[in-house]
Amino acid sequence: MDGNRRWAKKNGLSYMEGYTRGATSIKGVMQLALDHKIPYITLYAFSTENWGRQESEIKVLMNILDHYLTNELGTLIKHNIKLNTIGNLEKFDEKIIQKINLAKDKTRDNTGVTLTLALNYGAREEILNATKNLFKNLDDIDKLDETLFSSFLYTHSLPDPDLIIRTGGEQRLSNFLLWQSSYAEIFFCNKPWPEFTKEDLDNIISWFRARDRKWGLDEHHES
Repeated sequence: MDGNRRWAKKNGLSYMEGYTRGATSIKGVMQLALDHKIPYITLYAFSTENWGRQESEIKVLMNILDHYLTNELGTLIKHNIKLNTIGNLEKFDEKIIQKINLAKDKTRDNTGVTLTLALNYGAREEILNATKNLFKNLDDIDKLDETLFSSFLYTHSLPDPDLIIRTGGEQRLSNFLLWQSSYAEIFFCNKPWPEFTKEDLDNIISWFRARDRKWGLDEHHES
């Protein structure tokens, strides 16, 4: 969800107003996910690198996260949305962690969209942690395969993504789901996240559905 700060600067607004406007874009996306019966949505909300930003900006992001967890829990329950997280939550304030766990507990039996927030998430750290835990538990190297390795990732309970959308005009994955995105379709949108609408998502879904997904196979090898 890139472009919040640039959008705010362009419009003469504060970082907080940029991120707050960005948070409202989430509602439109989630509504369309419900309409299309999309089972999984993952939002890259806070990366491991984001801790390097100014303390005032980090505080704004934490306040918005706190507000979302407090005020949108009822919405998640009402719309049958299950909240999930990936990443290392240990660096967050205890109050935030408690609210995350409460929201996850209250929505754990929901069967609609699984909304995953990537919080203090970085794909390289995820892969390193998975490797360390794997070798602590692996007694035979010959048992190691992609399925076993994937079971040690943060995303072990989630399917690999079919479609990754990055807003804001940058064209890179920026340490997001590097293992899982091997065969994901990737759409780079020039719009900053605060301007991203459910109509934009609807158009991108149509683009995705028209793609000829080969899963690494060329036409000669396809059956």
